[in-house]
Amino acid sequence: MNNISFIVTDKCNIRCDFCAPECDPKYKEYLKSKDMIKIFSDLESQMEISLVVFTGGEPMLFKNEIIETIKYIKKISPKTNLRIVTNGFWASSFKSSKITITELISAGISELNISVDDFHQKYISEKNIKNIVFNAREFGLRVLLAHKSYPNSKSDKEYYENLLGSEITHIRESTKDNLSKETIFFSSGYTVPIGRGSKNINKEEWLPKNYTDQRWKGPCNEVLKSYTVSPDGSLMPCCGLVSRDLGVFYGSNVIENDTAKEMEKYCNSFLYNWLALEGPSGILNFVKQKDSSLMFSKYFVQNCQVCQELFSNETVLNIIYQNMDEISSKLSLARCLLDARRVTLLESI
Repeated sequence: MNNISFIVTDKCNIRCDFCAPECDPKYKEYLKSKDMIKIFSDLESQMEISLVVFTGGEPMLFKNEIIETIKYIKKISPKTNLRIVTNGFWASSFKSSKITITELISAGISELNISVDDFHQKYISEKNIKNIVFNAREFGLRVLLAHKSYPNSKSDKEYYENLLGSEITHIRESTKDNLSKETIFFSSGYTVPIGRGSKNINKEEWLPKNYTDQRWKGPCNEVLKSYTVSPDGSLMPCCGLVSRDLGVFYGSNVIENDTAKEMEKYCNSFLYNWLALEGPSGILNFVKQKDSSLMFSKYFVQNCQVCQELFSNETVLNIIYQNMDEISSKLSLARCLLDARRVTLLESI
């Protein structure tokens, strides 16, 4: 594990037509700075944390809580990168954007990720994006325009380059040299059909043009490497994109309990080790062998969608728990083979 994300809140100032975690202005719960500081302190004493992400919902609705947490983390762990994921609602004027960015830089922020796409720009003015980018350039703060596309999207990298009047480097094409010289980057991903809006679409038509099943097959690169804390303090052993009501992914409350000890429980879980070794595609194949009558989607945008479909199905959960001994033996063998390959690789170096 080398990074942790705080879902500061599920509250958002807007209600996008499509939203995986189904964020909404109606929510009130949020993580207080004292709770985030406690959780980070639990971990910092046990391991090195390279990245802390503040996301939501819209985390900047609770700016003061974030700033207080950032100041603390930067003081005791100056090498930790600190990132905020936001829709940029707070940058409606050049002046307000400058004031907020100055506050964040003074606290110790490393990077801003701005959610940009057709869904967000329906509610957030493009002017906000320009205000953030222009002020960030002035202060040398790195900004990533994090774009999500879907069939017939109006916006893309070229769209935002025209908006800003300059070329933007795609983060995929970044190098050590331009990472040190440039401040504005672009990332592109595909909207995963989970949560609000996903029931009203044809999921097979939602696939990207360059679709391959490699998008979702194989080991999960997030589980047991990235951890997420929800607004109520529940710990999740991955990126946290699946629905909040998917109880199998949410563990005990780390506001009340020691975070490192709760992580250790996840590390000893056969289910999460299974996801780490074979990914949700391995679990999908296993349950289909046990019950061929089970019906699943034929295509998936990425593996979080597979997890959502698998673990919201009670029959799947029953098959998994009824076959724990068989699965555990299979995983032990897979673990031994993996360790043996690593030893062979090391000996050959």
